[in-house]
Amino acid sequence: LKALQSLHDAGVCHGHLTTENILLTSWNWVLISDVGCQHFKPVALPDDDPGLWIHWFEGRGDEQVKRESWVGHHRGGDKKCCLAPERFYTPGCDEEDIPKELTPANDIFSLGCVLIELFLGGERALDLGDLMEYRRLGTDSTTLPQTLKQKLDKIESSKMRAACKNMMCLDP
Repeated sequence: LKALQSLHDAGVCHGHLTTENILLTSWNWVLISDVGCQHFKPVALPDDDPGLWIHWFEGRGDEQVKRESWVGHHRGGDKKCCLAPERFYTPGCDEEDIPKELTPANDIFSLGCVLIELFLGGERALDLGDLMEYRRLGTDSTTLPQTLKQKLDKIESSKMRAACKNMMCLDP
């Protein structure tokens, strides 16, 4: 939390926090890597085609993401999605509804996903399908998607569970 706060205090938003880019040193210092990637990755992604998300946020290293694994509109694979739902837009919406820049709230949502994954021993908080379902519920909904509720319920500490739930609210 303090590492992320330091970035935000410097006016920097990360844009893609995951367990892969949060590092722990032998001195127990937390470091955030891949700072600066936000300058070439898109801020906003269309919600009707996972292609850009796969290209920018999942198509890395030896991993092979196969389009055939996607069933239906947004389902498939076991690819986690730590992006904030407000970064997605519906094509054809008003131009003003498309995010133009990253915000600290985007990173806070991603940190909530990272913390859930850490407290569940590597089990992802959301995949892209889960995130789209959550987004469709809308900001007036107090109901969490069943998959997210089940994962939050697995966190033993009630305070950490509440913190993660708060970090992952739809209305930052």
